[in-house]
Amino acid sequence: MKKIVITGGSGFFGTFLIKELLAENPNYHVVVMDLIEPKVNNDRVSFFKHNLLDSFGGKDCSLLESPFAYFHLSGKNIFGSFTEKHKKEIYDTRIIGTRNLLNLFTEEKYKPQKLIAASAVGYYGSQPVNVINESSSIGTSFLAQVVDDWEHEVHKGRDMNISTHCIRNAHIIGQGGILSVVSSYASYGFGAILGNGKSHFPWIDILDLCHIYMTFLQEGNHPLIINGVSGTSDTHADFGKAVGRAKKVLFNIHIPRLLLRVKFGSFADEMLVDQRVSTQYEDFSPVRYTNLIERINHYLK
Repeated sequence: MKKIVITGGSGFFGTFLIKELLAENPNYHVVVMDLIEPKVNNDRVSFFKHNLLDSFGGKDCSLLESPFAYFHLSGKNIFGSFTEKHKKEIYDTRIIGTRNLLNLFTEEKYKPQKLIAASAVGYYGSQPVNVINESSSIGTSFLAQVVDDWEHEVHKGRDMNISTHCIRNAHIIGQGGILSVVSSYASYGFGAILGNGKSHFPWIDILDLCHIYMTFLQEGNHPLIINGVSGTSDTHADFGKAVGRAKKVLFNIHIPRLLLRVKFGSFADEMLVDQRVSTQYEDFSPVRYTNLIERINHYLK
């Protein structure tokens, strides 16, 4: 059995990734490191309860011995009002959490061969003029700085001779996540379009994103950083209208930036960043799903 540890594995994406791993290879055993028990009930799934803001000192970590790979997904959900408390949790769960994880790897019996970590296209901030790829410059927003510091901690794994990679996730389209949040507005009889709707909306189908993560488990010369994106040029209006059609709403309304700021503070600006994101590594793990309307219909049917 190859042991794969998934931090934050009880979340929306982690749960789906576990199912794909189990289906892909009967020799994978998954250990979920989280505060919440995994939602997948399977003999090849174990649970290690731990908060990565805490050290591992004095804890029985035998379940974590001899890992083949880590998928490091752990981090506070960014969605919500950007209070100072929330921003600190977003930052600390990623930077301190990653630091504590790599401290565990200093003991040889806990060190994996591979470390594949979640990151985010938030690294690029708002760049409305450019087509963005992995060589593009960093943005100036709070989340851009978080991602930069986060990746810096992750890549310390390379100094430990661990094959280390970051996947900059776009908005994940699946049964849950942002699609669940936006489609909930349809309960009131209308579809929601954020801002003026013109900002580009980088997205990826959850199946394609799982495929990218799992490709890193294979042998080969893999990129250090890759954008997990569909590579399309859809906008917030395209997304909102597609959700509205799937939910059969009567009309769509624009939620202006000012109103979003009242509810979410500075997070409103992060929600409306304009990013047309592609990847330099299409041949590494090509995406299969690029029709946003079709995928939204699939998950909301």
